[in-house]
Amino acid sequence: GGAQGLAELVAAAGDRAAAHEALDAVVADAADERAFVREGALSVFVFLPSALGDAFAPHIPRALPLLIAGACDEAEFVRDAAMRAAQALVTRFGRSSAAEILPPLLDGMAHANWRHRRAAVNLVGDLMSSIAASTSAGDTAGHAVSDENAAGERRADESDEQRGRGVMSVGADDDGLATRSQQRAVLETLGSERRAAVLAALYVARGDPAATVQHAAAYVWKSLVTHTGRALAEILPELVLTIIRGLAAADEERQYTAGRALGDLVGKLGAAVLARVLPLLCSAARAERAAVRQGACRGLGEVLAQAGSDAVAEYEAGIVEAMRDALA
Repeated sequence: GGAQGLAELVAAAGDRAAAHEALDAVVADAADERAFVREGALSVFVFLPSALGDAFAPHIPRALPLLIAGACDEAEFVRDAAMRAAQALVTRFGRSSAAEILPPLLDGMAHANWRHRRAAVNLVGDLMSSIAASTSAGDTAGHAVSDENAAGERRADESDEQRGRGVMSVGADDDGLATRSQQRAVLETLGSERRAAVLAALYVARGDPAATVQHAAAYVWKSLVTHTGRALAEILPELVLTIIRGLAAADEERQYTAGRALGDLVGKLGAAVLARVLPLLCSAARAERAAVRQGACRGLGEVLAQAGSDAVAEYEAGIVEAMRDALA
């Protein structure tokens, strides 16, 4: 009640300076050492988007990362408050402010904390559901994805840190669940570049070491595509860049996830990927940063394991030279 009352009070004041001041106070309380204070602060954001309406939009870049971080809190009731608030924000502004909402979500999907990644993936699913709900079929499919992600989150919370080296193909059947009208709504709202960035991040997340992230990403992926092979061909340039960035990351889990995605991609598309990926990997194997060299070598290993010797024969000299330099 207090959270809703504060949100309504800020809206009734109709003063931009007052809104900024109230937001500053709420943000400060969200970092309080007492869990009940953090919960109360984050709960305010459940009501602020609807109370302020379009006037809340400028605060999205500040509020959303705070809420995603809150979804990683050690206290379950704080995590629940943060996710309710983030979902309220995404639902209210999904279509009108997708450009502001997506960057924190894509950053969150590459975070070192698995809870952070899970929250970001689930919110991407909520965002896509909000966009697809503009079509009559989208509303049903969107709720199905959200319900599945929520069920997955509850299962994960039963084991506070469910982790594993799951199978990349979980939920990765060639056929997806999206209709043409849903795909059109997503494309019209996001544009081709942002849509490709979302799909690339989801495809990589399907190989996440945390099983709960892996399954959530697989369900959201299936809700956005009609056929995996065609979708991969459409987003291939962005997907390759996303994988290369992951392989070059300092975080070993990101390298692992990107390597699995690369192996799966080569297994699905074969020679179409090799000409684009192998030169980049060979170059990265000579980088100054050790983490970049490590990621490049891991990527080359995945490619060789999936493609076989015949497919990479024309690149053999470059690969051998890159490996020799990496071992030096």
